[in-house]
Amino acid sequence: MHEGLAVKGKLQIRMHTVNPMCVRCESATKITIHCLLHCHESKTAWTLADLPLMTHHLEPWRWWLWLLEQLNGVGNAKTQITLAAILTWQIWKMRNLKVFEGKALSPHEVVSISRSMATEFLSSSH
Repeated sequence: MHEGLAVKGKLQIRMHTVNPMCVRCESATKITIHCLLHCHESKTAWTLADLPLMTHHLEPWRWWLWLLEQLNGVGNAKTQITLAAILTWQIWKMRNLKVFEGKALSPHEVVSISRSMATEFLSSSH
């Protein structure tokens, strides 16, 4: 992820007809890091998943390195890192569902799906 995802802020630069505001919170220009971390629904999901949440803005790849550093010291690091990866993907899917289909999932649903997928992945990788 090096700011290559087609979020509204990027499309606005190219097309000038796209509303660059976040479809979920309508209060910020849509950039990747906002979508994954700083939108209210994303923050809620990270909090519900009991995963570290960065409060300052970094490029997505720097954020991921920061997150790995935070989780490496915990006893269940593999589980937490797996959950973080799947949650990131599910937050992106939650955004796409809203953008392309007009449907919304709650942060609770996103975390529940993420936990279930992480458990399934970890049990199949033993």
